[in-house]
Amino acid sequence: MAQNRESLPLSFVLHDDNELLAAAELKFHEHPDFRDYKHWLGGVFVPPNKRGQGYSNMILPHVFDHAKNMSISALYLQCEQHNIDLYLKYNFEVIHRMNDNGVDNLAQLDGGFFTFYNQ
Repeated sequence: MAQNRESLPLSFVLHDDNELLAAAELKFHEHPDFRDYKHWLGGVFVPPNKRGQGYSNMILPHVFDHAKNMSISALYLQCEQHNIDLYLKYNFEVIHRMNDNGVDNLAQLDGGFFTFYNQ
């Protein structure tokens, strides 16, 4: 059980008994090149054998609600190109594009930075 649900970083886990279905994190100052972007969504993960079953759409609204309850007014993330559509449907907007070649092909290639404003 979490020790603290009121300060970042926070991890969210969706599971069925002992089986991981999805995970996500709320973080503070995730990217060193964008220090003005304070609050970040990160660590969004669905195991390969569970993808395409809607688990990211189950966990993300919970994460966004928690961010709103913490009075987070803007939330940023970095993702790979093939995940952009997932975040667009949650009203994120691409605000930067970059190619980060520094990490063994696991970098956020052709990804985008997004902002999500709570209205």
